[in-house]
Amino acid sequence: MNTPKKTFYEQEVERISREHGLPQHYYAYVRQSKAFMERHYGDKIELDKIASAAFMSRFHYIRVFQQVYGLTP
Repeated sequence: MNTPKKTFYEQEVERISREHGLPQHYYAYVRQSKAFMERHYGDKIELDKIASAAFMSRFHYIRVFQQVYGLTP
């Protein structure tokens, strides 16, 4: 049987999930929130709102973001 090759994104999600024990949906939420922050770089954005949009508390969001990107939001 021929399995399709995984995309870079799929491979990264699996790697982060393995290394940090994060559920895959956390990675997707944090990635979306980072894209939002980049689009609205010049605007004042409250961390609490970004974290709640990612379905996490402020403190949990910071920890997950740092595990994924190596720096705090």
